[in-house]
Amino acid sequence: MTLGSIVAAWWTAGTFSLLAVGVSLQLIIGHLRNFHKPIIQSKIVAILWMVPIYATQSWFSLRFKECAIYLDLARDCYEAYVIYLFVALMIAYLGEGDDR
Repeated sequence: MTLGSIVAAWWTAGTFSLLAVGVSLQLIIGHLRNFHKPIIQSKIVAILWMVPIYATQSWFSLRFKECAIYLDLARDCYEAYVIYLFVALMIAYLGEGDDR
């Protein structure tokens, strides 16, 4: 693999990572501006942070291969937290309809 193709991969991955982060941040800001159901929306916002975290972690892992194992560990820890938040979100959705 030549240096030019590696640099092209970095630029391509960085461009799409920035695009994903931008779109995700717009969605997160939209939820925060219309924060009418804080119990549910706080979990949704935390789940939506998964896209920027994954995008930046993937780019940094591509760019700095020697640090990839540590970045993967941080990403996997956040993924476990997101799974917990998803279960909590489902419980919040189920409990929302019953006021008794």
